[in-house]
Amino acid sequence: MIEQRVLAYIKEYDMIPAGSRVLLAVSGGKDSICLLHLLAALRDKGTLDFELAALHVETDAKCDPGVFERLIEPRCQALAVPLAKVYFPILAQAGERLSCFYCAMRRRAAFFKYAEDQHFDRLALGHHQDDIAETVLMNLAFHGNISTMSPTQALFGGRLTMIRPLCQVREQEVRDHMAPLGLPFRPSSCPYSSENIRGPVKRWLVKLDQRIPGVTANVFNALKNLR
Repeated sequence: MIEQRVLAYIKEYDMIPAGSRVLLAVSGGKDSICLLHLLAALRDKGTLDFELAALHVETDAKCDPGVFERLIEPRCQALAVPLAKVYFPILAQAGERLSCFYCAMRRRAAFFKYAEDQHFDRLALGHHQDDIAETVLMNLAFHGNISTMSPTQALFGGRLTMIRPLCQVREQEVRDHMAPLGLPFRPSSCPYSSENIRGPVKRWLVKLDQRIPGVTANVFNALKNLR
């Protein structure tokens, strides 16, 4: 059960102060669907005092068209979480720059704009500990710096804060949490994923973690201690 641990992380990093308006970025993948259920549970139990809504960003890059109507909308309706969708074309704008990184960057900008326009003060993302550790290694190897995705990050002069409540949850724990609940989710279907450098880094880290258990957690903790 990871709900109590996620609650502890939220409190440790002061992610959701009382009265917060939280916008969840929901793609339909396992991480965002898992976080949707966890945050809805914390809201419904009155454990935390906050308002929760979700947003799906859709583009013309053909990343599993129809996932909004088929999966995300029914899930949000069942949990009484208000849901919105925004669409923007990316193919013509990207040109030769089109990649998973460019698409993610543009999607993030769309989430920021919607959150600002609708006066949300928190933007929740479903990144888990594996994502964060992989980003450390990617930035170290390919960009020559030691940095990654923070559990919390204030933006726009503090008007919006990005939060990652799954920051210390392992990816396998997300799968294990969802399995007995029978929660449907969309497997990764990005048509450009083969060009993404995260895939090889993920596979390398998984193999290393199998040989030396705790490596992923150590990478995360090393960055935490550095801060």
